[in-house]
Amino acid sequence: MRSGTEIQERTWHSPDPGNQADVILPATVRQQSIERKSAVSKGTDTDRTIADSSIWTDKKAALFDMDGTLVDSMWMWTDIDVSYLTRFPQARGTDIRQLQNEIEGMGMEETAVYFKKRFAIPDSLQQMQADWDQMAMERYRSRVPLKPGAREMLVQMKERGLKTGICTSNSAGLMGAALKANHVEDLFDVVLTANEVGRGKPYPDIYLEAAGRVGVDPGRIIVFEDIVNGVLAGKRAGMEVCGVADQSYQDHRQDLIEAADYFVEDFRPLLVRS
Repeated sequence: MRSGTEIQERTWHSPDPGNQADVILPATVRQQSIERKSAVSKGTDTDRTIADSSIWTDKKAALFDMDGTLVDSMWMWTDIDVSYLTRFPQARGTDIRQLQNEIEGMGMEETAVYFKKRFAIPDSLQQMQADWDQMAMERYRSRVPLKPGAREMLVQMKERGLKTGICTSNSAGLMGAALKANHVEDLFDVVLTANEVGRGKPYPDIYLEAAGRVGVDPGRIIVFEDIVNGVLAGKRAGMEVCGVADQSYQDHRQDLIEAADYFVEDFRPLLVRS
């Protein structure tokens, strides 16, 4: 499908939030959904639950990317980019999928700078970001669910005394709306946006800042990310990283598996079963 101004849309569609129930899978299915990086590359057996594996060994904190990792939201940013760029005739013919690859990991301000330069957008950087926030806010308040197993895992982490944090490229307003809508805003010790630290992913700045704020050595932190640039940011900060599958990143799924230390389809395999 192409928009009225010939901006190319991606081929996948918005997920049905009604299909996001947290179903507890049989143990064998949970085990098979986990792939350790070394095991993926060597084709060895990975038949173990992640709750019993080295992912939790000596860990004192967990840091999460938000969009595509903690919440199922990446589907809507293609719609927003298409709708926004239709305002500018000079953006006709833009390959949206390629554009999103180019801005992967950037903070909102960095993205605005990139858009303004590439498409000669006359609006101020502040106005551009305000427009994106307005276009996305309703969706974050009502149509962006947590990934399966996320809430339960966060509760377990707090019960076990682990520090938790959000490290997102999104705006503070949209992040807050998503967390509040899913009733998890009180489950995090620190929430950070790329705009607060200056450089987005793959630079490690946001993860290093979060480590400092929770008071945990980077080597004792596990990061959860859905894109390669996010994985690189976590690893450059000296942390282990678990990749989390997302439909919007299917074309780069293997790259994510190879870049991360661990890989899961969603958070259900990480739950500690009694």
